[in-house]
Amino acid sequence: MKTIQVGSAVADKPGRYEGKLPVVWLRDGTRVELPVVIIRGERDGPVLWMHGCVHGDEYCGALNIHAFLRSLKPEEMSGTVIALPLLNLTASQAYRRMSPYEGFNNGDMNRCFPGKSDGGFTEQAAYVVYQALKQHATHFIDFHTAFTADTRWALYADTGGEVSAGGLAMARAFGYAHTLPTPVGTLNGSAMMSAAADGIPSYIIEAGGISTSYPEETIG
Repeated sequence: MKTIQVGSAVADKPGRYEGKLPVVWLRDGTRVELPVVIIRGERDGPVLWMHGCVHGDEYCGALNIHAFLRSLKPEEMSGTVIALPLLNLTASQAYRRMSPYEGFNNGDMNRCFPGKSDGGFTEQAAYVVYQALKQHATHFIDFHTAFTADTRWALYADTGGEVSAGGLAMARAFGYAHTLPTPVGTLNGSAMMSAAADGIPSYIIEAGGISTSYPEETIG
């Protein structure tokens, strides 16, 4: 069983592993580190990467991810789930869509992938995250939160071939009535389209509503 490592989370056998992924430095010399959870099954198989809070105030996705992780039992699984529930950490801490450390730079993380190692604050964070995603993921889900509680839809990366077929199958399996293709040239800079360009079937979930407007059934 090949070791899977994301930051300080190291999964070398079945079980649940937690750690932090350092992504960028603040001006005062402290490091922004993202929480990572890896749940590895008894048998090898696909590696599903999921993350939430690309936009810092879209907390519903993070809660969905935690609820899903609590339901998993490694002894019943084939493959691995890698989860980063709070991707845009400084934005989430400030209850904002974008990081407070962004000014006039490209602060929308959903337009910064695959990132830049020498870019701005958000671009650097996206770069570190995407390097790990590209290394490990065979499938990818990006959790977002819409503005109204009744919103339920999925977008899959429609780049052609097996990537499109895989993204569509995953999105339909999620169970939402509205499952829409995202063609090449759309949502440029999103993690979904970047991953699809690298051959990883991917989709985005929009669920619930901003702040306190999403109900418990959306999370469950």
